[in-house]
Amino acid sequence: MNRYCFYILLLALFIPLHSAAGTVGENLTLEIELAKKQAYPGEVVPLTVTFRANGVTVRNIGYPNLGLKGSGRIPFASPSQVSDDDGRVLAYRFSGRLIAGEESATIGPATLECEVMEPAAGSAAFFGEATPAKVTVTSPVAQLQLLPLPNEGRPASFSGAVGRFSVTVVGKPDTVNIGDPITVITTISGTGSLEGAQCPNLSAPGVQSFPSRSTRTGKGLNCEQIVIPRNQAAVPPVKWSYFDPAGKKYETITRAIPSVVNSATRVPDASTPPVPVPSSKPKASGSRNIAKPLTISLLLGGALFLAIFSGWRLRTLRRAACRSLPSVDLAQLINEAELSLQSGDVEKFYTLLFGILQHIVAKDAGIPAHSISGGNIVSAPSVEISALFLHCDQVRYGQITPNSAEMNSDLNLLKKVFSSLNLPVTH
Repeated sequence: MNRYCFYILLLALFIPLHSAAGTVGENLTLEIELAKKQAYPGEVVPLTVTFRANGVTVRNIGYPNLGLKGSGRIPFASPSQVSDDDGRVLAYRFSGRLIAGEESATIGPATLECEVMEPAAGSAAFFGEATPAKVTVTSPVAQLQLLPLPNEGRPASFSGAVGRFSVTVVGKPDTVNIGDPITVITTISGTGSLEGAQCPNLSAPGVQSFPSRSTRTGKGLNCEQIVIPRNQAAVPPVKWSYFDPAGKKYETITRAIPSVVNSATRVPDASTPPVPVPSSKPKASGSRNIAKPLTISLLLGGALFLAIFSGWRLRTLRRAACRSLPSVDLAQLINEAELSLQSGDVEKFYTLLFGILQHIVAKDAGIPAHSISGGNIVSAPSVEISALFLHCDQVRYGQITPNSAEMNSDLNLLKKVFSSLNLPVTH
């Protein structure tokens, strides 16, 4: 009799466990819901992944994984819960956004991991205990129809942005003379995808342009470009285009650069002798013609002497001003450049070198340091400075990426320049 009771007890313990394990897969479902069935490549598509657990107790619910190529997991917000009148949770909804690709229109399948509470085995089952079992739930795929971007009306300034955006432009400084550099800062923000989008490029006759530098943030795209106007009306406006999927058309935003270009140009070097202006007086006759060659010779000789003396004096003053540069400031910049070299911070290193070169050339030329750039130097104090300016511009605007050996070589070349100009460098 006792033996029969033992077998009956075993059947009572294991049959419920077997039944629960067999129905877990049927009670857990996962589904992908797209907010739209059609989208353009690059368009942002809202989606919801819904997880349902019918009659099964679950815990430690993870976030869905769509397994998208190139983007992996998309950032889902915290799930919202759908409950019945008794407060029992019927479903969990995960909301997110994906960017429509250019090739595949199949989304998913999505997977989600969680733990299902199953009846315990053995003696624990007699007391109604449960143990967690990790399971993975898989959804069916969802289909998204991709629409091609229209070729008609596509502007030259379109680089792939899809959505709705705004553009702000700032020019620094506010006022410049012809030949002075302007830093144009463009900020692009809005709703949509900036993936693959490029910064606007300012280019026009009479403008010297440097390559744009871009920085992507969670809020948008930040662009910076340096331009040097060669005449008063040469700086073009910023033009940037995007495709609006709601309106199904391209939009172009045009923003004028707020910096004002004065008609004044850079003051010429005083060492350059003035160009003689022909006299408008009538020619003399008689004895005056005999003294005319001697008078002209004396005037030209005096003008030449004054020009040579003025040039010598100006160069002497420039050298004195160059020697009087604050050694503390220069030493600090050199120390910061050496620290940047040690840490491998390429951008900071060449920004510091560029600032030091601006300081040296500005003192030598007697003009503001902010007006100095690698492309507007007429005559640098040395060939080494011109080479360093060129290298700085190539690095700062993304044309080359030097290694540590090249950075060290440039720092040594800068120290050579300091030595040739008798500039003190303390450490």
